Amino acid sequence: MKNKKTMSVIGVAAGVCILTSAAFANYQTANGYEALKQSLFNLPKYENYTMDFDFAVSTDGTTIATVSEYQEFDKASELSHSKGESTTADGESYSNENWSQDGKDIWKNSDGTYQGVDDVIFSGGMSSLGLTGNEETDRKIIRFLELLSDTLVGDLKNNFVCVEDGENSATYEVNLTSVQIPELVNAGLGAVFSMQNYYYDTSEYYEDAELTEPDKVVQNLGSDPRVDSVKCRFTVNKDNTLQNGEMTVVFAGEDKNGARHDFTVNGSLDFSNVGTTTVQKLDLNSVDVEFLGTGESADVESEYEITVEDDIAE
Repeated sequence: MKNKKTMSVIGVAAGVCILTSAAFANYQTANGYEALKQSLFNLPKYENYTMDFDFAVSTDGTTIATVSEYQEFDKASELSHSKGESTTADGESYSNENWSQDGKDIWKNSDGTYQGVDDVIFSGGMSSLGLTGNEETDRKIIRFLELLSDTLVGDLKNNFVCVEDGENSATYEVNLTSVQIPELVNAGLGAVFSMQNYYYDTSEYYEDAELTEPDKVVQNLGSDPRVDSVKCRFTVNKDNTLQNGEMTVVFAGEDKNGARHDFTVNGSLDFSNVGTTTVQKLDLNSVDVEFLGTGESADVESEYEITVEDDIAE
């Protein structure tokens, strides 16, 4: 419970910044702000693609966690394949690989064995990013997000620069310093971190408990952290689809002794073979898969969740 609460603090901090900086754009060349906004809203419509995603966080120059994910997805044929790797602050490494094919969900465990469930409804992909599938409801959700994005951006639209305008795509960059970050963002960070640090000082739980790495990050940034810098670069195709993007956000703060600490979030996303991806199915004749039951079985679902969560917890 403690870990989830602490990670939620860091997640809110990163999320607030990412939400704001992802909307920074400039009305030039290809009307960058609208192109970026539409490309983000178009992601749930991707039905065939190959995706590479990398994410890393570091504190004071030391990497404390990394995640890499590769996915092939084809909604029409109801096929998907994904694999990933992750590392933790204590140096542990984990890997995962999953397939959805022929009405089955199959995963490769960390010990090299295969397990799966049968008779499942195909889902996932970009379509799982939050839209409901109901046209009227989705329209209202998108409209709300558009208005929210426009409100948050304000005059910051002029901070985004088109650095390359090609025949089929345009590339944009933004580089912001601490003085350019909206006051609302830093005020939100201060409120969240101040609340969490208050728990560290007053909760009986933390009197004897050993602080985790996320706990230490929150403590080191103190009760008044700020976004120190934002660097973002991405490419949007002329049909308003996102081709790739990379962003680095640096948070800064001071601990109780006045020493400065940094917390850096870096992420990159790349889409390729949109509309032409061929998903490689797992050859069930070459591996031994233990099928635990059907997707409707409560016992199977519980066992699957334990397998996934145990891998993360380790």
